[in-house]
Amino acid sequence: MLTRKVSVILAVQDSVRSLGRCLSIILDQSLPAHEVIVVANRPASRTAETRGEFSKPDPKVRFLYEPFRSRAAARNKGAMSARGDILLMTDPDCLVPHDWIECMTAPLRTGKAEAAQGSVVNPSQKYLARMQEASDKNYLRRRRHGRNIDHVDAKNFAILAETLFGVGMFNRDLGDCEDYELSIRLKKAGIPIIFLERTRVTHHHHEGWWGLLKSCADRGYWSTMAYWLHRRHFLKHTDETVRAMDPFHFIAFFPRSVSLLLTSGPSAWVFGLAAGTAWRVGILKALIQRGRYLSKISHPYY
Repeated sequence: MLTRKVSVILAVQDSVRSLGRCLSIILDQSLPAHEVIVVANRPASRTAETRGEFSKPDPKVRFLYEPFRSRAAARNKGAMSARGDILLMTDPDCLVPHDWIECMTAPLRTGKAEAAQGSVVNPSQKYLARMQEASDKNYLRRRRHGRNIDHVDAKNFAILAETLFGVGMFNRDLGDCEDYELSIRLKKAGIPIIFLERTRVTHHHHEGWWGLLKSCADRGYWSTMAYWLHRRHFLKHTDETVRAMDPFHFIAFFPRSVSLLLTSGPSAWVFGLAAGTAWRVGILKALIQRGRYLSKISHPYY
């Protein structure tokens, strides 16, 4: 087995209260990390508050500040500051298992993979959480190809540092779906992502309608921006997200939702119709604003 150091990266925006618990679990792993990097991506005056949420100082934990407001920028800051060969990422509002580092990095430490994606689950049994969990599982099933998956979710993601730097890191100008955009570049570079379905982190989804609809609209908006950044690639290669942007599939969603009512019942239909409509509102907004956004892109690899 190759001797490779693991750097865990946490990007902190608004979930400060759960940081202490998250760090405590990460520092008590079956395979210890070489270091844990916490990047505060919030007003500078609140960086001390981020540090204060972790009451047990540990020499392995480093606190950094990234002034550019985006999760991607915070993760890039952590990656560029990391001393490890493997970068392992999660969010401070996630809870990881005791063997998380060991399991997520095993394929990378043994040289069998350059990137690995784990599962993200929600323990809540409330209506919206259950519906979103089911929707996410169906989405992942469609993006899976044998042992690999065309999907990145940085709440449970590991990658070799040299691989991340080689494809250009995260795009800091994307307000959301920076994970999706990174998965596109990994695919273009011919780098498969191994799917470790049994390595799960716990994360609570939005449990209110407003939070859900806003999240879906934001994802529709930023996934469309990611598509336009790589539109030449999608002339020859397509995926489910891009197909949904096709005018025919866009309009056909609404009459097709009737079949969801007949096959899955009213609960799934209400959720699917609301989430799908919000997502398409985000797409329309992006199509209107894409020229203004693309003219301001500052990612060095475009």
